[in-house]
Amino acid sequence: MPKLKAPWNERNGRFSPVKAIVFVLLFAPAGWIVYQAATGMLDPKPVTEMIHRTGDWTVRFILISLLVTPLRRFAQWPKLIAVRRMVGVAAFAYAFAHLSLYVVDQKYDFPHVAAEIALRFYLTIGFTAWLGLAALSATSTDAMIKRLGAARWNRLHKLVYAIAALAIFHFYLQSKADVSEPVLMMGLYFILMLARLLQKRGWPAWGVVAGSALIAPPATALVEAAWYAIVRHIDFWQVVSANFDPDMSPRPSHYVALAGLAFFVVYAARNWRVGKLQRSLPARNRNGATSATPGGLSIAKGAGRQTANAERPTRAVSRPLSTPSPMRAEMREAMEWPTICCSRLSPTAMPPVMAICAPIERASLMKPRKPGRPP
Repeated sequence: MPKLKAPWNERNGRFSPVKAIVFVLLFAPAGWIVYQAATGMLDPKPVTEMIHRTGDWTVRFILISLLVTPLRRFAQWPKLIAVRRMVGVAAFAYAFAHLSLYVVDQKYDFPHVAAEIALRFYLTIGFTAWLGLAALSATSTDAMIKRLGAARWNRLHKLVYAIAALAIFHFYLQSKADVSEPVLMMGLYFILMLARLLQKRGWPAWGVVAGSALIAPPATALVEAAWYAIVRHIDFWQVVSANFDPDMSPRPSHYVALAGLAFFVVYAARNWRVGKLQRSLPARNRNGATSATPGGLSIAKGAGRQTANAERPTRAVSRPLSTPSPMRAEMREAMEWPTICCSRLSPTAMPPVMAICAPIERASLMKPRKPGRPP
């Protein structure tokens, strides 16, 4: 029987505070819904209200799972990839509760439930999205990734884009008069999809973030106006003009604009911070040049590989004479490490220390490289 891993642990078994916090937060909406139902806050139809609220959170968690990739790519948050699976599985858990509560509301009449799903268009759309989420949740494990292969698994899980669109469309159809929240969800979906589309077309990172933040709000207003014009027979331009009328604020497009602005601010802040950290570290150039540090030590320039306070020097390994010149420069630099380390010693202390360091240096140079270990 396979050993189950705690959801709040990393792959190496260490406790992850980020995963633990996300794991707890995923249960918070369910706890609040149960509390509302138990205290009579959802009366007179608590089951119906629970159906609506679990469906709302299903859509929200789908969008949150889609937000992970833009934040990882553009906001320099690679560790968020560890919680994407957890959020996606939570989305299906709420979708499962959504369907289960509907069965309860229909008095466990499964033939009637099946007939309703087949005959009512908005239920058909919702059930299609539910089946898609079930497939993605069932194949989200590491074992299924190995079984399907990375390429096939990635193609399968790109269906989440269509599933999100179907879920939002189901949200539109089941809403009666006010579709403000479905419009808001669609606007956030526009931001997430535009970020992927613009990045795929080769836009720079700042252009991707700015473009998605600028295009999504007017697109949201147009979709809202089109929906009201087609379904409610309200004048298209009247709805569009409402987005510019202060008396009609706030509109869903306004919230989408704020979300796009927040996306850009997070992108700018994170990249500024990461860039500042990178500039504070020495970087190795292509020619293998070295730079001086405030402590007087010469270290290699390169994406933070070696710093002036390195715990141990770089070990050189024997290479053929055909080694490129940058590699030979690195070897020469590694061979000079006893002299570098002892350069700040007093003249009386340097000879004994050099006598100790020289045999260690020769031994490290003659030590063969382990098979399969990268140079």
